[in-house]
Amino acid sequence: MKIAPLIALLAVGCVPNESPIQIGPVFPLTGTLGACNINSAVQVAAGELDVSVSQSYYAAFGLTSDLVVPAVPNANGQEMGNVTGNDFLYNSAVLTYRATPPLPFKNPETIAIAGVLSAGALPPTAWAAVNLIGPNAAQTIANAGISPGSPVSLSTTVQFKGTLRSGEGITSQPFTFPVTLYSTNFAGCGSFRLAGTGPCGLPPQDGAAPLCCVPNATGQLPTGC
Repeated sequence: MKIAPLIALLAVGCVPNESPIQIGPVFPLTGTLGACNINSAVQVAAGELDVSVSQSYYAAFGLTSDLVVPAVPNANGQEMGNVTGNDFLYNSAVLTYRATPPLPFKNPETIAIAGVLSAGALPPTAWAAVNLIGPNAAQTIANAGISPGSPVSLSTTVQFKGTLRSGEGITSQPFTFPVTLYSTNFAGCGSFRLAGTGPCGLPPQDGAAPLCCVPNATGQLPTGC
């Protein structure tokens, strides 16, 4: 893992064809399964994945909404409160892949995600974790047979899609994140499970060592099992 240093739709001033929903930067995930969080003190510039261990790479994207929260006046012109019609309800991520050397990805690939981005929200409070390698891309990578010493540079461009609470469809601005794919020819765990030694109890990535859920002499399992 490489670490870098740290509106309403009709509102005047919006630039045509630019979405008011932005994704990025990427923060490192921290914590264990069921207690996942981000380290907002640093930003991740690129990732690494041993594809002989896993074909999943999770990135935590900061989310920004430039949409405003309009006030609602009552009959006397006094503010009654705020409406939430500009909240962004995202339900999918559209992934577009580019690799060097080239791989025959079927672009784009859409994966299901779910969340709500409040109008005016900013990172690091607003964030969402996404697997940057969808199932179709994972199969393409597996079929490629990446060999030790022959890494592949993968760039995944991500866009969130969904609707506003008011019902209008909306797509975020794109964000591209690079991941180096390599292989150590990990032999796998046989009949045992792969331990979740990655962040948040996920599969290993960014140099996390793979472990198999094999009990020791006292019957204890490794962390992540």
